[in-house]
Amino acid sequence: MYVKHVGLTKERNRELAALMLDANGVLLDKIANSKAKINRSQFRIELFKILDAKGINSKNGEKVSLHGVSFSAKQTVVISAVREVEFDIISNFSRLLEKHSRRFAQMHHKMNGVLEVEDFYAESYATAVDCVYGYNNSNVKFITYLTISIVRKCLLVINENRPFSHYTNNELNLSRKYYLAVEEEKQKQGRNVSFDEVVKMMDLSKDEISAVEKMLIKISSGSGNKNENEETSDYSSLRKISKEDLNFSRFEVDEKEAIERAWNKMSEWEQAVLEAYLDAPFKNNGWKTEVASKHINPSTGKIYSKAAPSLAMDRIKNKIKKEMVA
Repeated sequence: MYVKHVGLTKERNRELAALMLDANGVLLDKIANSKAKINRSQFRIELFKILDAKGINSKNGEKVSLHGVSFSAKQTVVISAVREVEFDIISNFSRLLEKHSRRFAQMHHKMNGVLEVEDFYAESYATAVDCVYGYNNSNVKFITYLTISIVRKCLLVINENRPFSHYTNNELNLSRKYYLAVEEEKQKQGRNVSFDEVVKMMDLSKDEISAVEKMLIKISSGSGNKNENEETSDYSSLRKISKEDLNFSRFEVDEKEAIERAWNKMSEWEQAVLEAYLDAPFKNNGWKTEVASKHINPSTGKIYSKAAPSLAMDRIKNKIKKEMVA
């Protein structure tokens, strides 16, 4: 079902990004100046049919015309070069596609939706293809452009296939803006961001902030869900906590400061484990089972094992120790 992940070196990623920028600069300019009343994808498909019919590839170019615009032989070579590495580019980000497909399928199921992970993956893959031929801004990393595009598409799919009885248009529109803002800010900051940071950046009114919170609570609690025992995804704690929210009562002053510094170096899963640990009663290990049951392991698509919180705590403690001696 999923495209096998094939990692590329940083140097190769830079080469492919430069290739996409060159080809798409030409392609998007031609589309903008064409006489066709069709979208970008349709124009691209028609052009590729012509290239295939003429046997044009990255080593053999030829001048062609389509909908009132002409492509030089050199331009058809550059565009063909991207076509030949399209699969390599997408396979390099296959884990990203799978992660978001699983996340949004889980969210959709909480709304009593009937679409499966495979449906979201198909939409994500199609979006990734569009991104390969739409990336044209050298100031934005391709992974940022791809991530935001996939999130936007998955949210659109959810909105178009939602049970209308549970969520208002205002709630969904605000939550859509919130999710996109989260992804944009995470890519910009290179770290997880808190709920308060995001809504401040969005400049929302008190009523809008309240509406977003209510929507996130509905999703995280599975409001209206027919199966109350359904596993929750790692979007279950959508109101992201910050280090200021943590209960540091178990630690000495120097440890607290080390945790604050280590916080942004932890994964979302590690942050969730640390939060659960800090909130749990002393000598009570029930928190491990609870936190594991509420989060999905993106590598397996299943809830974390009972041993996973203990393993995460070992990593967390090492990160805190490093900060204490820094």
